[in-house]
Amino acid sequence: MKNKKNFMSGFSLIELIAVIGLILLFFGLTAPYFGKMNTGVERHGAINTVASMIKQARQLAISKNEIHFIQFFPDPPVSTAAVISDSTKTQIGRSYFLPKKLRFDKNPLEIKFSPRGNIISAVSNIDIDHVGNPGVFDRIELIASTGQVKITKDTN
Repeated sequence: MKNKKNFMSGFSLIELIAVIGLILLFFGLTAPYFGKMNTGVERHGAINTVASMIKQARQLAISKNEIHFIQFFPDPPVSTAAVISDSTKTQIGRSYFLPKKLRFDKNPLEIKFSPRGNIISAVSNIDIDHVGNPGVFDRIELIASTGQVKITKDTN
């Protein structure tokens, strides 16, 4: 007589619930980090965009052989930056709005570039504050003689 064993294949309900519970636990522990990662990417993108606008204002001053400047407005609810021609007083391109969690730390300021590309305003750096993280900011430094832009991130 043959001994037949009755095997059932598959997973039990308890095993499935245990695996789903572990997956949910893992997701619950890692979800807050994804939100912080998105904020960091948004912040670095904003800083690079502002630095590019400063470089654009300098290049326009050199190529058009006239003074151009970039204005920064820290007014709530959203900080704004815009490149402006000094001769026509018109805005060139679109304004850039910083993400809600970032703001320029000074009152309305502007950076003027001469037709040779030198900075002719008193501003040497722009600090971008992180709303909700006091004492943490990114700095965009400007070298007056050459008009070069240097970004220093996460300054305390």
